[in-house]
Amino acid sequence: MTQERGAEQGFVSFRNVNKAYAALTVIRDLNLDVARGEFLTLLGPSGSGKTTSLMMLAGFEHPTSGTISLDGRVISNVPPHRRGIGVVFQNYALFPHMSILDNIKYPLRARGMRSRDCTQDAMRALAMVRLEALAHRTPAQLSGGQQQRVAVARALVFKPSLVLMDEPLGALDKQLREQLQDEIKSIHRETGVTVVYVTHDQSEALTMSDRVAVFDKGRIAQISTPAELYKSPLSSFVASFLGESNLLDAELLDGGPGGNTIRLADGSVRTVPGREIARPAAVQLLVRPEHLELSSPSQGEGYVALIRDFAYHGDHLRVKVFNPTLGTLIAKLQVGSTQDLPCIGGETLVHWRDSDSVVVRRVGDDEA
Repeated sequence: MTQERGAEQGFVSFRNVNKAYAALTVIRDLNLDVARGEFLTLLGPSGSGKTTSLMMLAGFEHPTSGTISLDGRVISNVPPHRRGIGVVFQNYALFPHMSILDNIKYPLRARGMRSRDCTQDAMRALAMVRLEALAHRTPAQLSGGQQQRVAVARALVFKPSLVLMDEPLGALDKQLREQLQDEIKSIHRETGVTVVYVTHDQSEALTMSDRVAVFDKGRIAQISTPAELYKSPLSSFVASFLGESNLLDAELLDGGPGGNTIRLADGSVRTVPGREIARPAAVQLLVRPEHLELSSPSQGEGYVALIRDFAYHGDHLRVKVFNPTLGTLIAKLQVGSTQDLPCIGGETLVHWRDSDSVVVRRVGDDEA
């Protein structure tokens, strides 16, 4: 089949893509560009559309409407095996009756490569994930982490320009997951391959990605760098999905180039720097827990609150406080800075700098 030359600008492009199953629409007017060599993560809750988008890119699902392009060519109707894309699944998808070496050689043999060349390339791929000594074992003789390394090597062995990863670390324990995160990022830097990665793990998305696309109900709620998403989310959904958040109800009084002026529930008025939000708009004030400060009620201005609970996390103390007007707030305090805090049930003064807060659009549960 002759492939059409697309007009999209990205190495990978989705244009006006919709996906529906009967009356249920799971992807709504998706427009997305991925640059060559980029590590893009699709992040969102279950049912948000991130995995469906990845499966359409792989060719395992077909868009109801719209086009998907790879390197300028429309691939919406190209079968998966002709797209030249490497795929890594959460369940590894290794052949149990084959050795590790033969598992990695399989994509090369399917492409008609000579046996000797297959073996050489497969061993180089195994060396990349530091498993060449286990080449002749079967998958059942490897740990979960080792099997996932094999799956990564198999996806890369035929040198694809694009690799898709569908929650590849979801079944691993925390320590092993963090170790493999580092390894995958290192491989990405060394090979320069374009990676589209799906996860619902916030920290995984923040630590691994060049950019993150946050999905909500079949649409991209926001796409940006991890730092920008964390520091300047556009909505309460993005704010609450990326890291822990204190979201305070607020009324938008004015918006301008210098920031947004709001009134909190206690009547206090604050001008917060950041992206201008035009009235009318339902908004909330975001203050990350690490930006909340606690002090003695006699030490200046702030909001008097009761300390409800402590939790020790090694490098920080998570403190839950309650103010009758603002509600429950969470503060993260560095261990060593908490000597003067009163005990549970005692009063404390809560305060923060306006420059450490962000006004975000309020998104209700029924909004897409």
